[in-house]
Amino acid sequence: MHSHPSGSLSLNSHRIGLYGRGMLTKPLTLDQIAKGAYLFLASDQWDDGMWARSLSLRQDQRWGGQDGTDDRAAPTHGSRSATGRPRKSVTLTYFAASAIHEYTRDRANPCIQTALSAVAGRPYECGAYGSVFPESDTRHSERKVFVPNARHTATAGLLFAAFGSDNARLSEMSAFLASPREGGPWGERSGSRDPDCLSTAYSLAFLDNCRRKPGVGTQAVHDTADIEAAMARGLQWLAADAAARDDLWDLWGREAGEPVYKTATILCVLPSLVELDLALYRRTLAKLKSLQNADGGWPAAPGDRSSMGSTVWVSLALVKSQTQDVDRLVANGIDLIAAELAEPAVSSCLVTADWAALLELAARRGLHPSASEDVQVRRRAKQFVESALRSNSTDHQLLVLGPELQFVREPLRGLLAGTAPPGPRARTLWISRLRLGTVVLLGALSVLSLALKWGPWPFFAPVGAAVLTVLLTVVLQRLLDRRDGRR
Repeated sequence: MHSHPSGSLSLNSHRIGLYGRGMLTKPLTLDQIAKGAYLFLASDQWDDGMWARSLSLRQDQRWGGQDGTDDRAAPTHGSRSATGRPRKSVTLTYFAASAIHEYTRDRANPCIQTALSAVAGRPYECGAYGSVFPESDTRHSERKVFVPNARHTATAGLLFAAFGSDNARLSEMSAFLASPREGGPWGERSGSRDPDCLSTAYSLAFLDNCRRKPGVGTQAVHDTADIEAAMARGLQWLAADAAARDDLWDLWGREAGEPVYKTATILCVLPSLVELDLALYRRTLAKLKSLQNADGGWPAAPGDRSSMGSTVWVSLALVKSQTQDVDRLVANGIDLIAAELAEPAVSSCLVTADWAALLELAARRGLHPSASEDVQVRRRAKQFVESALRSNSTDHQLLVLGPELQFVREPLRGLLAGTAPPGPRARTLWISRLRLGTVVLLGALSVLSLALKWGPWPFFAPVGAAVLTVLLTVVLQRLLDRRDGRR
């Protein structure tokens, strides 16, 4: 999963509430939070069914005017590809689809079904999902090479196992992850000599699921012993990594610095750790409990101020632990979340995975929509996106929220500021119309000049069309930027 810079946004230390424009903000209810999270996820899903990673939903940190690109583990980490485009992520698609199912309890939900189709269509070879890159160190730049990705393979497998897939495909994927070359511990890229805690946890979760699923892991491709051996190696590495970090997990390099957030994520993804290694599970869970701040939240790293992302994920991890002594801790965490989310600056800093965790947290606290409420929220999301296709002006688009969902106004505004389907599509539509109109106009003038014998005009018409199209496109882009308030 991506790095989460916002743990980054410090929360206020008081518990009464937040002040906005001189007035006390009323804390939200968990039901409001669930509906808002569902609305955001439904609006943020791309047309092809994927969700993209993002480092922030704030307007000044989103990307504009571009289509999405595939999530690629190499050569760099982060939320943007080498082209600066938002990355569509198999892992985040799994998080979002799973949370929506947990909340709606409807396997036929359109968001889930399109996500399944999208992930199934990702690059896949020999039991592994991954990415396709231009081949390096060759003069044939048009050649491509497929790079398997353990993290993508594991989370795609978890998605298929949860919502139905043929056992043959799951067996191929488990065989890939359990193979001696790949299996235990795992790094993000195939054959990586630098394992990481997230890829290892996702792979362990998928292999454990396969081991328990009838008909998977027992086919001719391999036997269950491969899975058992790979899991044993992965668990041993995971335990050693936690011991070296004071019973917490974290990534290395650019994505390091948020051990509380990463540890909570792992316990949410790998709840079966309680059976696989009870002692390790108890140590890490106890460590998370001990790190709760006085305001009820959790920091991204020990000693820091509370962050919304860490508070959401730790609260979810504690709820999923089903232990007896966590009710007060979770209640305090949810109280802080409910108070702080009413502040637009806080809700705007959440990333896609955090909204998914919020939705699952509400579902595990017993909140589920009726069939009519489910349809209503998805209809609002559809209205928002369709309205955004027609115009980038946010005022009338956000009226579909209703008073109870106003706290997602700023995050949705962030979608319009760049990556989401809405803004880029509207801009592209206007620019395409401009180019078509320019070509048609100059074509008509060329035909007229031939008829009236206007000398060299037909020769210069193509050149003039190209120059004029470029100039008018630049002017239009600047006008759209000014209208959207981006400059």
